[in-house]
Amino acid sequence: MRLREGRIMTQTCIHYAEPGARPGAPPLLLLHGTGGDERDLVPLARRVSPGSEILSLRGQVLERGMPRFFRRLSEGVFDEADLMTRADDLAAFVTEWRRTHPGERFTALGYSNGANIAAALLLLHPGLLSGAVLMRAMAPLATPPAPDLAGTRVLMLSGAQDPIVPLAWRTALERSLRNTGAEIENRVHDAGHGLVDDDLTSAARWLGGSSTARIISMAKRRADVVGIFPNDAAIAPPTILQLFSGKCCCDVILCTHDMAKVFGLAC
Repeated sequence: MRLREGRIMTQTCIHYAEPGARPGAPPLLLLHGTGGDERDLVPLARRVSPGSEILSLRGQVLERGMPRFFRRLSEGVFDEADLMTRADDLAAFVTEWRRTHPGERFTALGYSNGANIAAALLLLHPGLLSGAVLMRAMAPLATPPAPDLAGTRVLMLSGAQDPIVPLAWRTALERSLRNTGAEIENRVHDAGHGLVDDDLTSAARWLGGSSTARIISMAKRRADVVGIFPNDAAIAPPTILQLFSGKCCCDVILCTHDMAKVFGLAC
């Protein structure tokens, strides 16, 4: 991992972790807002992506006793040197975590300050994350880099009446991410800075689409190995989902009994 000159990479971070319990569910990196901790977003993550592996971190900066992921000079004005340092530290921790806990790349699920550091990770450490759900985020850097993020999916969830993240600030973030070639979906809901049910519905749908794509990809790879399917057209998403949930229905277009054996499921 490339760190800024003179930076000592640290590997310590207060965190909470849960192993994945559902094949195909995207592993989630949870990043809380100001005043939160490593437990704050866990119930939300379980709701929007049941069975996902969870790695939830606590910000290491304190502002009047409230944990954050990086310092700010005033509302909406960030200490960018500190932000870049903290992004390096988080990237180092996540990289070390994946070395000792092998798995696929994380999708960040961040709220407010956590969403801002997630956006910084995308821009400063391309390839670390497979994507991100950015809830109430703004541009973290005044002059952002433009790495190649083609293939990276990002969901922005904004509040139309958000008093903390005005339209210009979230527009700047969307522009900087689009300049990288990332696939951006921007949802603006009738809300302020707090989250509403529409945010959770959008996040669940977006993460569910990611799960379906991952499941089909896994199925294709394994089917290629055992030679069950003659071509891609033989794989139908509902059937794959049934198989991964352990529900094997033998009246669908696939030979689900054989497919269940491939994935080690009981029929």
